[in-house]
Amino acid sequence: MSLARGLLRAFHATTYTATAATGERFALRIGRRHPALDAWLAARGQAAWAYVSACNPGARSLAPPLNVRRHAALLAELRERLPDGNVLDGFGVPDGPDWAAEPSVLVAGLPLAEARALARRHGQLALVHGRTGGRARLLDSGLPQP
Repeated sequence: MSLARGLLRAFHATTYTATAATGERFALRIGRRHPALDAWLAARGQAAWAYVSACNPGARSLAPPLNVRRHAALLAELRERLPDGNVLDGFGVPDGPDWAAEPSVLVAGLPLAEARALARRHGQLALVHGRTGGRARLLDSGLPQP
């Protein structure tokens, strides 16, 4: 992965949360397995997931109103293309106080190539991706770093 060391540490020091319509909550960490999410995916007939944000593109902090608009655009794009219930609202919650929680989405059943393209379209340097039974992985989106 070609992300700067400090940025890599920040991504790893974050809990990626999401809440299903049923109220089930997921708290995901890079490098860990998530059996509850695996069960939720299996019940939906899905085997893969992606966690993406549209906020703070290029790892540059934006004003909250701009991030709200960017997140709304991401949600609109996904909900237009994907079945109901496959897009879960969430927040990337950092372990420390240096960065605010970032509105994000967990997307069930999004192929990896599409997930990377989605992250790039929304200015993201990286995304979190996983498959049932596997560990959550931090992946470079392919967007050049500023």
